[in-house]
Amino acid sequence: MPARPTIKFKKKRPPKDKGGRPSFKPTDQQRRDVLQYAAVGIGQDEMCVALGISLPTLHKYFRTELDTGAIKANAVIGGSIFNAGRNGNMQAAIFWAKTRMGWKETNVQEVTGKDGGPIQTEDVTADPASIIAERLAQLAAAHAPKDQEGGS
Repeated sequence: MPARPTIKFKKKRPPKDKGGRPSFKPTDQQRRDVLQYAAVGIGQDEMCVALGISLPTLHKYFRTELDTGAIKANAVIGGSIFNAGRNGNMQAAIFWAKTRMGWKETNVQEVTGKDGGPIQTEDVTADPASIIAERLAQLAAAHAPKDQEGGS
């Protein structure tokens, strides 16, 4: 019978240290903070500064909070406005009607000429010199001394 080969087992090495930063683990408080920041419209760059993380890290670990923060805030505020309007707050009801129902206030302004007549228009496409000469002649005629009756 042939001799069995001798198997040599390698000694296990301790795991290598991969180096670098330890992986980020968001806390419940950080999740609440990001949700609040998103709800009130804080920009993502400012969120990163407040949390001390990079933008890719914010996107990776807080995607749900970023996507739902503004939706939840709008639902709470919208519900408050709706309930206030239902309870008789006319300002809230009007605001709701304008923003959600497309209502608007309209003002009609009518423009007329002197004593309610038509508006007088003037053709200004003519030669400016002729317009000035015509206007000067009108002024001269209006201010010219009138002939006196029974003069000398």
